Parts: sequence; C-alpha cells; structure tokens
Amino acid sequence: PEILPRIFEPFFTTKENWEGVGLGLAITHRIVEDHKGRIAVASKVGEGSTFTIIIDIDENKKLKGVKIKEEEIKAHLV
Repeated sequence: PEILPRIFEPFFTTKENWEGVGLGLAITHRIVEDHKGRIAVASKVGEGSTFTIIIDIDENKKLKGVKIKEEEIKAHLV
C-alpha cells in the first residue's frame, strides 16, 4: 500500500536489480491524462492489482474529432 502513490512515476520500481524497468505505467498515465481521463489502481498483496481507466468518450470526440462507437470501447474493456 505504501508504494501505490508512486507507481505512475517514471522509472519507479520495486525490483532490486532494475532489470526490465520501463516507463509503461508513466506513459499510460500520461496518455489517459492527455485524453482528459483518470486512471486508478486497487491492489492487494498476493492477490494482484486492478487498474481502472475512465475516459469521457463524448468529450474526446469534441477534442480530437475521433469517431468512436461506444460499443467498440466496451468490447475492448471486457
């Protein structure tokens, strides 16, 4: 629980040898923010983590001119 506030920081890791350390969560966080969205995580030690991303589809259509069908988004979230 004490590391959760830091997981979206670039180069943050809990690995001791730093092998395979990337920018995955930091980049994901930035992409979600760029689309006026939110990303949250819930985690339990030994059980895993759940990431929730919320993006306002209608707002992004206005901002980017993107043509997205809501059912297409829902299909990818399953």
